[in-house]
Amino acid sequence: MESAADGLKKTWGDQPADATGAEAAARMKPQAQMPDSAVKSARTGLKCPG
Repeated sequence: MESAADGLKKTWGDQPADATGAEAAARMKPQAQMPDSAVKSARTGLKCPG
């Protein structure tokens, strides 16, 4: 989860100053989905045996 958040911060910081909103969103989308995927994986992996 931490590495996913770090990647998102880095991508945000690497945006060119003249990027449009659409360009920034397109660059951020893959990185923004990573923390969500990490949380879903953690929830799936932590299920107690029944």
